[in-house]
Amino acid sequence: LGRSTAPYSLLIRTAGLQNISMTDAFFVGTRNMGPAVTIGSGVHTQTLYQETKANGKIVVAPTAATVCPAGGYVQGAGHSALSPLFGLAADNVLEFHIVVASGELLQVNSISHPDLFYALRGGGAGSWGVIFFATFRTFPTFDEAFSVIQIAASSNAAMGATVHAL
Repeated sequence: LGRSTAPYSLLIRTAGLQNISMTDAFFVGTRNMGPAVTIGSGVHTQTLYQETKANGKIVVAPTAATVCPAGGYVQGAGHSALSPLFGLAADNVLEFHIVVASGELLQVNSISHPDLFYALRGGGAGSWGVIFFATFRTFPTFDEAFSVIQIAASSNAAMGATVHAL
């Protein structure tokens, strides 16, 4: 789609980073952050939702099945159908493992490299390095319903009139 590229930029394929691991107690330093899932930056939303559901958990992630939550999605704040209940994905990410321009692999969280952690949580995709893994807070699963209404209109005025009529 071209949304992740820019002139004279470098695009790195992370599709092989498919690791998923669940834990009931994820620690940042000595602080237990609760249940979490760590995913590779190549894991698609559909795979993530299937894995978390199989473990009785849910995670704030995209609606689109083919988006990779650990990459540009979370770096752009990460809006979700679950955001009104649990916040943005950026609010729920606990840690990143990222390779920076010097080639160093950093473990980044609220204690280790806190400025970079803050920047990665909504500061723009691809600006800071290559994310290999991200760890997200999980929540107990619940019954949910999701629906989408798609309206095609010839102009903004027509769209406004249609929405107003609903």
